[in-house]
Amino acid sequence: MVENLFWRKTMIYIVEKGKELGYSFSVTSNGYDIDKYLDYIKDNKIFSFQITLDGIAEIHNKRKPHYKNEDSFEKIFANIDSLLKLGIPVVVRINTDTYTIEYIDKLLELFEEKGWCKYKHFMAYCALLRKEITKKKDGLPSPKTIFTQSEFCRSYYKKKLSVLSEGKLKCQDYNTSDILKSLLQGKSLPYKGCFCGAQSGMIIFDPLGDIYSCWDVVGIREQRVGRYMPEFELDEELSKRWFDVRISKYKCVKCKYVLFCGGGCPSFSFRDKGRVEPGACNDYPKLFTFLMRQVYNDYLKK
Repeated sequence: MVENLFWRKTMIYIVEKGKELGYSFSVTSNGYDIDKYLDYIKDNKIFSFQITLDGIAEIHNKRKPHYKNEDSFEKIFANIDSLLKLGIPVVVRINTDTYTIEYIDKLLELFEEKGWCKYKHFMAYCALLRKEITKKKDGLPSPKTIFTQSEFCRSYYKKKLSVLSEGKLKCQDYNTSDILKSLLQGKSLPYKGCFCGAQSGMIIFDPLGDIYSCWDVVGIREQRVGRYMPEFELDEELSKRWFDVRISKYKCVKCKYVLFCGGGCPSFSFRDKGRVEPGACNDYPKLFTFLMRQVYNDYLKK
């Protein structure tokens, strides 16, 4: 109880300081304890949330069980419902692999039963899991194969999930569809010199006083880029591994898709090779070609 009170006071302090400066807050959360803060959230509608589900209750509760209870999915689901009823924007990230995608339509049915798809401030998207899923003793089948990015998108379109959800359930394609729409309509297009904000100055403060640039490596101390306690300090040598990664220094510079892809996710490279560098594009050229057909066909229909 003391710990919860500490974090509540900390959150309120940060939010009040932000309000004074005119900020709003985007919260990435597992969604489990949000009910403890609803009284504050409803009076301070400056929040939006991204909350992750791993599929339907049977899958989610076994892959992400609460350390005390077995109601992880049910409680998170109820908290999302409460946020939406308060008018708080919520994006639901659905971790997806070759097994869980077979049950996505059932999860979508739950969204529709609760009326979530009717909210303007609700959106969901399927996010690809690659090597994060390993065989576990959870009683669930493990994926026999790992999706590539293009196979993942093909499965999404094959199941017509966008149509079934009336556009409320999207597929994480790293903005490739939007890029292609802009090209097709002759709109100006910003090219990507890197994959994400982890390479261009994003900083994440962890509770222990360390600063990181990428969500995926928070807690891996050798990948921190600095400290903020007792004083704020970015470490020049440590931060170079993230902020100085340039596609021009790697094989990516020879790829004709590089300014759309940005070189791929550096954290995946870190997991595969133990070093941060571009090149982990996960068959982006095939993804680009597949989505080009989808976007062009949709354009012709309209």
